Amino acid sequence: MQVKPDCMPCYLVQCLSALRQANIDENKQQAILRQITTELVLLSSESTPSYNSSLVLLRCYDLAGVEDPFARIKQASNRHALHILDGFAFEPEEEGALMIALKLALAGNVIDLGIQYDYDIEGNLSDVLQTDIDASALQGFTACLEKAQHILVIGDNSGEIVFDTALVRVLQHMGKEVVYSVKGGSILNDATQQDAWESGMQDLVPVIHTSNRFLGVEWRLCSDKFQQHYQKADLVIAKGQANYESLEGCQHAGDKTFFLLKAKCPVVAAHLGVELGDWVLRRNQVR
Repeated sequence: MQVKPDCMPCYLVQCLSALRQANIDENKQQAILRQITTELVLLSSESTPSYNSSLVLLRCYDLAGVEDPFARIKQASNRHALHILDGFAFEPEEEGALMIALKLALAGNVIDLGIQYDYDIEGNLSDVLQTDIDASALQGFTACLEKAQHILVIGDNSGEIVFDTALVRVLQHMGKEVVYSVKGGSILNDATQQDAWESGMQDLVPVIHTSNRFLGVEWRLCSDKFQQHYQKADLVIAKGQANYESLEGCQHAGDKTFFLLKAKCPVVAAHLGVELGDWVLRRNQVR
């Protein structure tokens, strides 16, 4: 997926969110944003939105002298999600568990602090539980799942990773071998190894990382280990918009990759052919 003009202001919104989370002085915020603005002309229009966003954010972090501006709120997101999931009556062996788990994983995708400061996880959970997943996509997913033995789940955000544990537990109950992937370093509120520990994911399945801190999956920057797990997988579940932006249409993603996300961005929604705010399960189509 290539960038659109609409992506340009979004880069600055993400930077501002990071600077505010890091409690950077307003005068310094303005100076950093002015500097970032002058450098936007260097970005390639042939890149993906997630790649350009990563370049801009990491430059912002460097100028601000911060490593992980979202560290505190990521921990809070994990605690909040654990509290919600603990109060949710769910067992992986119950009838309809797979559908419930998919919807829990979808609901968690609303936690995206790069483009929205507030989110209502309880409201989104209630909404998605009453929403039907696209029947055609679901049929393709279940058919692929039935044959799959090795599954790779590519996580997205902190907090969200907690809800992904429900999906992982269902897949394990089905006898599948599951590996979960996080980021190799901090960027926005994307899940890292620390979040895997805090969410309990580390206790369920092997957790690997991409070996880089870019949003989505930048294949050429990922470790051999990550690439090998991707290639070995019979089914890949890629969570969130950045994974869609970076993987859709790619040969290495193949038609075994399914995207699971909420369309929170007009550009992504238009590319998917859905309405803003829709819940999406979509199989990758190699171009």
